[in-house]
Amino acid sequence: MAPPTPPPPVTADRPGAPLVYRPLSGLAIIGMACGVLFASIALFSVAVLFFKRDPIFLPDWLLVLPVAGAILCVLALRQIRNSEDTRAGATLARWGLWLSVLAGLGSATFSAFTGLAIKQQANHFLLVKGDGTGFFPRLLDGDVNGAFLLTQTFVRRRRANPQDERGMEFEFDTPLDDRSPKGELSQFREADLVRALQQSSGPPAQVEPLGVRQWTYDDKLKAYTVERLYRVSTADMVFDFLVKVQSIDGDVPGEGRKWRVVWRGGEVPNRKLTDLGEKKGKLRLSAARFAGGWLVNMYGRQFFFGYLATVPPAERARRLSLFAAEPVLRVAMAAGGAPAGGGYLDLTPAVAALAFPQSPGAKDLAGGKGVLLVDQLRGVDRSLTNRARVAAAEMFARSRLILMTPDDAREQLQVKPEDILFSHWEEKDGKVEITFQQQFRVFLPQQKVAPPGALLTARLLVVGDANAGADRAAAADRNWQVVRLEFDRAYAVRMVPAAVPRPDDAP
Repeated sequence: MAPPTPPPPVTADRPGAPLVYRPLSGLAIIGMACGVLFASIALFSVAVLFFKRDPIFLPDWLLVLPVAGAILCVLALRQIRNSEDTRAGATLARWGLWLSVLAGLGSATFSAFTGLAIKQQANHFLLVKGDGTGFFPRLLDGDVNGAFLLTQTFVRRRRANPQDERGMEFEFDTPLDDRSPKGELSQFREADLVRALQQSSGPPAQVEPLGVRQWTYDDKLKAYTVERLYRVSTADMVFDFLVKVQSIDGDVPGEGRKWRVVWRGGEVPNRKLTDLGEKKGKLRLSAARFAGGWLVNMYGRQFFFGYLATVPPAERARRLSLFAAEPVLRVAMAAGGAPAGGGYLDLTPAVAALAFPQSPGAKDLAGGKGVLLVDQLRGVDRSLTNRARVAAAEMFARSRLILMTPDDAREQLQVKPEDILFSHWEEKDGKVEITFQQQFRVFLPQQKVAPPGALLTARLLVVGDANAGADRAAAADRNWQVVRLEFDRAYAVRMVPAAVPRPDDAP
């Protein structure tokens, strides 16, 4: 059989079969464009990280580009396959698909692993005590100064010694503004979170991580910021606390990332009291009423009744029986007393010596002694310290030194609700020791010397029976005893209300 005759060659005068034009798939073109655009952005961020050591985290919404690119390329392949060879661009669609998938997965993986590492580092900084770490453990261990330093910048932290109390106060307790004479350190110590974790009785508090609210990277600060939520469980209450921490890379190669707490006040508004907390809260309220009544008696110069509150409850009846000469008291007060505000009489130490022959403790109270302790009171300098001690010792004996109107007096002579809830509670030998934080605004002696006034902080310790009920009358009459009012800090008050008379203006 003869071989088939080959087709004639194509020449200029014999053209071949006509070429068929197949347009590229528009879906493939758009999908490839999405993949190329995202890949270019991702490569640029990698280049910045490599050359400047400054990561660029792409926003989550940019992941729409590779996802859209992959979807469009898949649709393009299906369109080309079903076009009966009327569409071209399968190769372009495959390249666009792989480029979108690889670029998108690479960027998401980098962001996810970086975020995981940042979250773990932030959690370690807050929960594990070490060199420059352990915010919560330091509070639980009573290292308030060490925990406070973890809220400061690294430059300030380096030059501070948490064991040097005076140095810490000098460096960090400068008043922030005219609204409050207290500085950062004092406000940190008085924060709800700090006081809640300082309770010494009962099981230790538990701090449980709940999760991460968000994490970000600030290009300007070159710092990571993480907001983590923790559940704090104490014997008295349970609350969730949101902590914001911030980090920057170390200046020295290999030094590692450093963290600090971005402190925002430490309030714990959403708290839930436990059953034990409810019971202790009733006793705290009863003790606060008793303490407030004692302060009112002292401010009104009712020193004998103030004195009775400082003796053990079982001895009060005997002390009252010894003080049977009430007419003598009235005569002595009429002879040497002077009218005072609030309907009371001003009982001077000399008159008290005549009125209380059987009660030397009452005489001490009238003279600014006894349970009133001022030796530990200190200010920013020696002048403020000495003047504040004089004012504290004479505050109840000469209440016109107090910098307040009558309405302010009623407020300052009561224990505030926040101080009741977060008062220090300790049980010893069947007794409950409750310490309330009090503060008083007073005029200082030597008015021509600045500052004219001071804010004095003090600890008022009240002791009662741990097994007693919380009935107000029973607590006031039998259960509680004022042990001491110990003044500790004096803060200068520059602005004095003009409506309040100075001591040297008093009649």
